[in-house]
Amino acid sequence: MAKNYRTKNSKHGFNLVELAIIITIIAIIITSISASRSIIHNSKLTNVIKNFNYYMSAMHNFNLEYSALPGDISNAYNFFGTDCDSVASYCNGNGDGLISTSSDSNDDETNRFWQHLYLSGYLNDYSSGMGGKASSSPKGPIDSSSFTIQSYSFYGYAASNNLTFSYLFDFNGILTPKDAKNIDSKMDDGLAGTGNILAADGAQYSNGVCTGSYYSETARDYILTSTITGCLLAYPYEFQEQ
Repeated sequence: MAKNYRTKNSKHGFNLVELAIIITIIAIIITSISASRSIIHNSKLTNVIKNFNYYMSAMHNFNLEYSALPGDISNAYNFFGTDCDSVASYCNGNGDGLISTSSDSNDDETNRFWQHLYLSGYLNDYSSGMGGKASSSPKGPIDSSSFTIQSYSFYGYAASNNLTFSYLFDFNGILTPKDAKNIDSKMDDGLAGTGNILAADGAQYSNGVCTGSYYSETARDYILTSTITGCLLAYPYEFQEQ
């Protein structure tokens, strides 16, 4: 019978080569996870651009077909009937060319905007047009984000119908300045205060985390030293039409 010369103290740890292999494997795993997260994040930013263009195109095509803007169209009930609402005045906008909000969420052009697009076949996702932005507006590709439409003034420009990408149906920022500029550069001129894509500090922060106040004429570029998710983006329809 062969003798076993191994003792209970003969166990050994990893040698340097084995440790190097293990460290390399761990590094590869960490790099892969980081790269995957980056790819996913960039994909979401790309989808923000796609959604912007899709909704703006739908708005434009609706305008061409009905000679009015969704939400604002004054005779929407004539086209959509009770599929829109049992109350014609709730379905119809006031026809003033601006998509306006109202204290009555069931009689709000900014909510009916999405419903009119859906009923006309220019929007795939169902929207009731009632109950407020949470039930009417489409969700964005980034968690807790959404797209909303409303007429308001940016950087001293006249009131325009702005398709806005923000946090949870309001004017809170959802993007870092770096990500906002990334989108702006791919869609427009890369500047916060000019062109077809405009940016501003979200309402949840004081000025200075994204561009400064969108009421300020001097706030024209992104504050890239900021890493706070404080930027909202707006796509003014009238600018796009020029």
